[in-house]
Parts: sequence; structure tokens; C-alpha cells
Amino acid sequence: MVSIEQILYIVPILALTASILYSTINVRNANKTQKMQLETRQVQMFMTISGVRSSPEFQKLIYKVTFIDDWDDLQDYFNRYGPEKNLDAYSEHLFVWQLYDTIGFLLKKGVIDLSFIDDLFKASLLVAWRK
Repeated sequence: MVSIEQILYIVPILALTASILYSTINVRNANKTQKMQLETRQVQMFMTISGVRSSPEFQKLIYKVTFIDDWDDLQDYFNRYGPEKNLDAYSEHLFVWQLYDTIGFLLKKGVIDLSFIDDLFKASLLVAWRK
């Protein structure tokens, strides 16, 4: 038969066990929620960048910068497209380069996953890099 003393020892142990289980479940749920929020933010950021990249204006700019505008080296580039020579072309080029620089920064900081960028931007990034 169970005595009162035994019950007094068992009840706190059961309460402690229940509180540990409750805390463990809460931590797991919080981690899942945090992971889902991170993934949601990454997708939102990716969609924003993708929206800029797929806009007709950007498509014209990237085509012009990578296929039409031509230069041999850095000095030639600044002679043709530098801010003092051709401010409009320089601004167009800067817009393209800064978008890709922003993507690189986000990757470096771990804000966005490499697989997002690799899947959608790989071809245009390679073309821009080669230019």
C-alpha cells in the first residue's frame, strides 16, 4: 500500500516531469515558429529581388550592360561609361552591379539561402560576372 510520505515524494517528481515536458514542447514549437518566420522572410526578400530582376526595366538594363556596352579594361570602361563621361550609362551599370552586390551581401550574411539565388539568378549572374 502507498503511504502518504510516498505520495508526498511522488507528486513533486511528477510535477517536475510535467513541467520539463511542457517546457520542451514549448521550446520545440518556438524553434519551429522561428524557422518558419526565417524561411518566410527569406522568400519575401527573394521575391522582392526577383521582382526587380524580372522587371522590364531591369531586363533592358542587364541586356544593355552585358551585351551592348563594350569595354576592354577598367580604364576603357571609365573612358566610355564613367560618371564624368556618360552619367546615364554609369547609373545604369551601377544599378545592375549594386543589385548583384546586394545579393552577394545577403548571401555572405546568411540572410538568404544560396539555393534561392543559384536556382533563379545563376545564368544572369554568370553573364554579368564574365562581363
